[in-house]
Amino acid sequence: SRKVQSLELQLRAERAGREASASQLLAAEDGLGEHEAAWEAQKQILVGDADRLREELAECARERDEVRLRMEAVLERDEGGSSSGGDGTTTTPPSSGGAKMLLAEYM
Repeated sequence: SRKVQSLELQLRAERAGREASASQLLAAEDGLGEHEAAWEAQKQILVGDADRLREELAECARERDEVRLRMEAVLERDEGGSSSGGDGTTTTPPSSGGAKMLLAEYM
């Protein structure tokens, strides 16, 4: 009878241990699920930021190219539109030097 009681107590202790282990595993899995959900949310934020930055970079490159083309047109006009002074010397407009410096910044 004592042996039976002893075995019953031992079985109860083992069962309680298994249940505790199982609940710890479930809690760990829940925590892992929450961690994965948080990671996925952070990943989506980063992907969105990367897409937005890629679009902004493309827009900036487009604007830079437009400015470069306009500056080249100004330079060509300034260089092609040189005027002759009364003494036969050729003078360029004063804006030509500034335009070249601006163009150099964009190149």
